[in-house]
Amino acid sequence: MSTLPKTTRALMVLCCVMLIGLSACSGGGDRLQKSEASALWIADDSAELPPASMARLKDSGVVEAFVPAARLSGDSLERFDVPAIGSSLQTTLVVDGEFRAGSDDEAGRLAETLSEQLRQLRFDVESQGLLVVGMHLDLRGVRDLPSYGTFLRQINRSLDEEIFLSASVERGWVGREGLQSVADAVDFVVASFYGQRINEKEAGDAWDFIELEKRLQALEALDVPYLVGAVILGYTSHLGADGRLKTRTTRRSLGEVIGNRRMKLRPGFTLEGANRRVYAMVAERATKIGNWDVAAGEGIRMVRAASSDIEEMLRLLSLWQLPNHLGELYYKLPAENQPLSMHMDSLLSALDPEPSAPDLEFDVSVQRRTGRGYLLRFGLTNRNREFTELATLDNNYLQIIAPRARFASTKVNTGDFHRYDLLRTVGETLEPTFREANVLRFYVPILEGQQRVRSGDVELVGRGDPNLELTARFLLPDGRTLELPTRVWRGGSFQDE
Repeated sequence: MSTLPKTTRALMVLCCVMLIGLSACSGGGDRLQKSEASALWIADDSAELPPASMARLKDSGVVEAFVPAARLSGDSLERFDVPAIGSSLQTTLVVDGEFRAGSDDEAGRLAETLSEQLRQLRFDVESQGLLVVGMHLDLRGVRDLPSYGTFLRQINRSLDEEIFLSASVERGWVGREGLQSVADAVDFVVASFYGQRINEKEAGDAWDFIELEKRLQALEALDVPYLVGAVILGYTSHLGADGRLKTRTTRRSLGEVIGNRRMKLRPGFTLEGANRRVYAMVAERATKIGNWDVAAGEGIRMVRAASSDIEEMLRLLSLWQLPNHLGELYYKLPAENQPLSMHMDSLLSALDPEPSAPDLEFDVSVQRRTGRGYLLRFGLTNRNREFTELATLDNNYLQIIAPRARFASTKVNTGDFHRYDLLRTVGETLEPTFREANVLRFYVPILEGQQRVRSGDVELVGRGDPNLELTARFLLPDGRTLELPTRVWRGGSFQDE
């Protein structure tokens, strides 16, 4: 292994050969440039990433995994167990923690102390079969950017020539003195500019695409390669009656909050959801959400990025003039019990050229005969991870038409649905009725990923076997409407099966 410094090696290979994860130098600079590609943050609690998903990720341009490997505690590293992802994806080891050095001297001493620890960390992880291509410092509490730049520069010089060093750049650093010194000290930065992690104070501008472009253009002026950090982990906040945060988690589902009859939607919440999804509710009466005791007047606030938001971000990034943009870093692959987040299927849907949408399947089952017809049950299953949008009025419904029968108004059990309408066909229109209704609509505010909703018993009155036509209409997060084509159910099965 060569011991030449990075600057010397860059001059030797300028306009020459490519190595794994590297591309040739550009712009006459004296530093190796990282190739254009995206990455996924994978933690020890992330869901399993099977080989097929890894292959699809790489086909979508996500070729690298950022994995938490250690935490800076004082002047030493506390090591973590690194997820076993093998060598299918290139690996960058993440070190998080607090940076407490307040001067160049302190920063230099800290870098000298950590250099050998970082080298040993890399070798130990490689012995587990991972292909390590970089080190990433995700440090918080940086007060003095020039001193941080000194620290990063010394760390970078101590690393082996084939290992990239990168560092997180927070939104609040844009415009601060010394950001150029940070940019010049590393091989690339991760611009944490879209979305927020669970420990950050909520701020709407963190999700705003207009603000995203402004910050990225400011970063372009520093002439540093960068990945755009995008948070795909959704979270739920429990707010006191005064609006202050009480606690927050990633492990709540929309259904357990929206389905709670003691919670009501807070007026005006939809206006807060620019470039993200926001669901804000307030407790009309004391209730329980999971293990939270929610008093009357307290709020629940849920924030997430939808696949369509990531799709729009990627579209805009391709349109903006961003020569130093390398790709995206998606934070992070969630655990299975984090249902508000974008799971692997949703991320892959967002990376696909086709717009994402739920994959809905109808369900009809006969319970038994009655003296005047049949008892039936109806349902919808969302077969993928995509969400619909929230709708509380005349959208998000399953519709069943009985051309030669009627629904008994006294025998409609909503089950998992929230409400229903009985209607009848009059020419080309539908009108509400409780008599001779041949159209039944079941409404549900929202369908989450992989959610199944099913009605209770519904009596269909008429002679002969049931003959039904099913369709559905749902709003989607990007403003589109998903209308399922009509399917005919007759003789116990769908006729197009």
